[in-house]
Formats: sequence, structure tokens, C-alpha cells
Amino acid sequence: GKKIILYVTNQTGDRHVRYKCNRLKLSFTCLRLDWEEVDVAGNRWLRQKLAQDAKEDEIPLTFVGMGSDGKFAGTYDELLSIIDDGKIYDHFRKLGYKHPH
Repeated sequence: GKKIILYVTNQTGDRHVRYKCNRLKLSFTCLRLDWEEVDVAGNRWLRQKLAQDAKEDEIPLTFVGMGSDGKFAGTYDELLSIIDDGKIYDHFRKLGYKHPH
């Protein structure tokens, strides 16, 4: 199965962005998801590519799988409401993620 990739920025003066990145990291860890963090700070090319693939420009962005294999999984707000609904495992599974038991 594919891994969950959380694209964050660790160099931002924007408190809201920092809060959202940290909140998702904490949520993914608490949910025991198999995830990896990728810092897009200073990588303009990667940010543009993510924005194109996700049709969203805000960080954090979450994908399942990397590169051309990656499927966009949602923005911060989308993922939080899926987590609140208790449907996050199903959501990621549909995108090719296998949850380790």
C-alpha cells in the first residue's frame, strides 16, 4: 500500500499555516496512520506542482503516494471534517493506503 504524504512548510511567519500543519501532524500520529512529512519551504517547483495536482494552493496538503503516483487526499479543512466523521481510514483506503495493523 501507499504511504500518506503530508506536505508542510516549516519556514513560515504565518501562525495559521503553522497551526494547521501541526494540527494535522498530531492528528495523523494519534490516528496511528503511516505517514511522512515533506517540507516544501523554499521549494517553489514542488509547491507549484502540488498546487496544480491538488487544484489548491494552501499548505498543508495531503496526498496518498508520491510523485506521479500520488493522489490528492484533501486540504486541512476537508481532512478535519472527515476525521470528525470517523471516516478517515476509509477515505485513505480508497486512495490506495493500507493501514498497518
